[in-house]
Amino acid sequence: MNLKIWAAAALLAVVAGCGKGASHGTQPPRIVADFSGGGVTLRGSLPDARAHDRLLERARQAYGDAHVKDRIEVSDKVMAADWVNSELLLLPVVDSGIRDGQAVFDGKSLQLTGQVPSEAIGAQLVARAVRAAGSSVTVENHLQVLN
Repeated sequence: MNLKIWAAAALLAVVAGCGKGASHGTQPPRIVADFSGGGVTLRGSLPDARAHDRLLERARQAYGDAHVKDRIEVSDKVMAADWVNSELLLLPVVDSGIRDGQAVFDGKSLQLTGQVPSEAIGAQLVARAVRAAGSSVTVENHLQVLN
């Protein structure tokens, strides 16, 4: 009887430990894509290397290896989030016409700032972001047309 109680307690401890490990840390994941000079610098924090590698690969496809700077931190202090493992992770590196601006993404909102060559390009960029994000993400448009 004592062996069964001990085995049940051990199993509960393992399950509880798995739950703690899966939640990672306390900081939310966040990605900032800084657009400048035809390239992008990625900053922010993600909970795992797989998400980091996916984002970096997509950025390199969009901008070319020489035009992507990786400043993303992978840390167990960053909590897991559903958007990190979805296509939403790729929103900040939409191949855009943003100059001297950035896209800031935290899973709930995508803030677009900077300059675009025309009103039409800005509208297209925002429309693509809204379609990709769906109803779960708010897209904030702070883009300005170059003069």
